[in-house]
Amino acid sequence: MLKMIRAGAYLGAGLLAAVLSGISSAAAPRSAPGAGRFVETVSYPFTNFRSSLPGVWPGRPDDQGSVVRESGRKHKGSSVVRLNWSLPGRNPANNFVNFTWHRKLLGRPVAIEAWMYTPPQDVGAPVVLWLSDATGQDFLSRLTLNRAGWKVYRFRVAGVSAAWKSGAGDGVQHLPLQLFGLSVEWPGHTGHVLLSGLRVVAQGPAREFVTCSPLAAPRSVTDVPHFTGWGRPPLCRLDV
Repeated sequence: MLKMIRAGAYLGAGLLAAVLSGISSAAAPRSAPGAGRFVETVSYPFTNFRSSLPGVWPGRPDDQGSVVRESGRKHKGSSVVRLNWSLPGRNPANNFVNFTWHRKLLGRPVAIEAWMYTPPQDVGAPVVLWLSDATGQDFLSRLTLNRAGWKVYRFRVAGVSAAWKSGAGDGVQHLPLQLFGLSVEWPGHTGHVLLSGLRVVAQGPAREFVTCSPLAAPRSVTDVPHFTGWGRPPLCRLDV
């Protein structure tokens, strides 16, 4: 995704460190004890489905899935999407549908919370949160949809073991983590759930530092203005 920004401070050889504070301002700070020091824990929105929907990745050729926005329907002010799956085969190997994001998470994630509506016939569906770290190491957090109707489910992130040998292969979560997707692994079943937003619970401020490419090469670092006025061309292009 390419974004334009109109203000910032240049670093080093013309790079700009931009703090994306929009997420931080919406976060609800909470305190948690650390090892002799204060640790800030924040909860920030990952997605509310207003502008984009997750992708669909079936594990086997005969597996099917789809994502449908429930127009006109909201839950706690957030948009609602319907995640459909059909897993006709009964072979458990790679029999799943993964609803994918491939997006990095800010801070040190502790958990991911999801409001989900489960129809009575789909209670018991196993759902898996797929994560990967900076080295490409994969981690899975599993739970079962155990209640009909709306419920907030909390997927544990901190302390989750590596799923298999991948990336660094050391079982350590190397930041930043990436939310790969949310999958349903229920061979022989067809069903759906409704999903209304995802939130990330993390340690550390919900801010992100990114680099930025100047649109015009400065004569020197000190020659670059730190701000530009409204209505004027942007200083740089965000590399995110």
